[in-house]
Amino acid sequence: MLKVTTNVHAEPLRVVVIGGGLAGLACSIGLRRSGHKVTVLEKDAVLESPPGGVRIPPNATNILKDWGYKDQLETTSKSMNVFNIIDFETGKSLLHEIWDSIGGTHQVIEKFSQEFRYTSHSACRKLLYDIATELGVEVRLGSPIVDCDLEKITVTTELGEVVEGDFMVGADGSGGFSRRQFGTESKPKGPVLFNLYNAVTPRKVVSDDDSLKDFIEQNAFWGWCGDTHTSSGFFMGEDGDFATHTYTPFDGTEGDWTSESHPKWDHVEPRLKKILEGATSTKCITIRDYEHLDEWVHESGNLVLVGEAAHPLIPCSMQAFGMAIEDAAVLGKLFAHTKSKDKITSLLWAFQDLQQPRYERITTQEFTLIKTMMFPPGEDRQKRDDLLSTKAGNASAVHITHDGHGWAGYQELLGYDAEGEAENWLTEWERIRELDGSLSSPVDDYFNVRVTKSSHRSSWPGSGHPSPAGTPTRRRNEV
Repeated sequence: MLKVTTNVHAEPLRVVVIGGGLAGLACSIGLRRSGHKVTVLEKDAVLESPPGGVRIPPNATNILKDWGYKDQLETTSKSMNVFNIIDFETGKSLLHEIWDSIGGTHQVIEKFSQEFRYTSHSACRKLLYDIATELGVEVRLGSPIVDCDLEKITVTTELGEVVEGDFMVGADGSGGFSRRQFGTESKPKGPVLFNLYNAVTPRKVVSDDDSLKDFIEQNAFWGWCGDTHTSSGFFMGEDGDFATHTYTPFDGTEGDWTSESHPKWDHVEPRLKKILEGATSTKCITIRDYEHLDEWVHESGNLVLVGEAAHPLIPCSMQAFGMAIEDAAVLGKLFAHTKSKDKITSLLWAFQDLQQPRYERITTQEFTLIKTMMFPPGEDRQKRDDLLSTKAGNASAVHITHDGHGWAGYQELLGYDAEGEAENWLTEWERIRELDGSLSSPVDDYFNVRVTKSSHRSSWPGSGHPSPAGTPTRRRNEV
C-alpha cells in the first residue's frame, strides 16, 4: 500500500488539455477521475470524426471496464468471437478460429480478461465525450489555440479567451500547436512505405448479396493476406456498416479514391472486391515512418505530449485507440496520489518513462505485423500460411509463437496492465524512500535530478539505464 502523503484539503490541480480527439478526451477522463479540474480546448466547433472503423484491444477494454463503463462500452461497440484469415487473391481460408473453442484462444482471453471490440471512430469519440462531460470535464468546442505562455501556464484561444492551469496536456496530434512548442512537428523519416485505403461499406450492400452471407452470419474479424497487399474488415458495432483497412504498395494516390480508378482491385478475391467496390466513404492515406521526439515533457516542465502528438502510430492500427486509453490510465494513476504543484513536473517525466518504451515497441510490432501479412510469394509467406493452417483451433499459438514474423509478444501487448505499471512505479519509489531516509517522497530525489536541463533522461525503462529496482513489465491478472 502506498504511503504517499497528500493534503486532503488542497485544491485540485487545474489541467488544460489541448485537443479534444480520442487521446485528449481519454486523458481528461483519467485526470478528472483522480479529482482534478480539467478543461479541454478543441478547435472544431462540432465533434466530427473521420469515417472508419476502430478496434478496441483488450488493454483498452479492460481499463474502461475497470473504470465502470462496461455498459457504455457494450452499447457503443461489438465484441467479436470469430477470427478469419483469408488469402487476399484466392479467398482461400487460412484460419477460422472461434475464440471460445476448447483449446483455442478462449484460454488466453480467460486468463488475461481479453476482449476485442469493434466500432466506429465517431462512436469512440462520442463515448469519451459523454463520459468526460458527465464527470464534470469542461469541454470547450470551437476553441483553437493561437498563443500560450508555458511559464505562466496560460493559453489564448482564437476568441481571445485566456485559460490558466497548473499544467498542460498536448493532445492535438503530430502537427498540432502543442508539438510546435517543442520547436518541431512530426516529420516523415524516409520514403512512403505503403498506402492505406480506408473504406466504409454500407451494411445493406453486404446483407443484400448472397455471396457475402458469411460476413453477416459470422460474428467475425476478417483479415486478408496477399502479395504485397493486406486488408482487414469488421462491422462497426451491432448494426453498423462494414469497415475495411487495406494496405498496398505506394502508388502515388492520396486523398479520396474510387474503385474504378484502381484496377488493382481486379486481383482481389471476389468477396473482398465486392465490399471495396461497394464502399461509399473512402480515403487513401500514405504511411511513413516518423521522427519521434526524445522528450515528451517541455523544458518548462509544464506541458506533456500524449497520443499522436507524442508518438504517431500507424493510422487505423490495432493500438491507435488502445494507447489513447493507456495514456489516460497512466496519467490518472500517477496524479491520483497528489494535489501538490511541486510534483507535477516529476510525474510528467514519470509518464514519459512509462509510456515511451511501450509506444516504441507497439510501433515496431504493428509495422512488423503489416509486413508479415503482405509477404510476396516465397519461403516466408509459405511458412506463415503453413503456421496459420496448422494452428487452427489453437490461435493462441498463432498469435504468440510466430517468432520473427510479427506475432510474438502479443500476449504481453494485449494483457498489459497500464494502471498496474503506474502503481508499480510509485510503489517502487516508495520502497526506495523507506530505504533512504533522505528522500522525502517517492519521487522527490529522483526528479530533482530528472528535470534538470543537464539530465532529461531518467533511470527508468526506456532510458538506457536500469530501473530503481529492476521493475519487470506486469501483465494483467499476473501476481
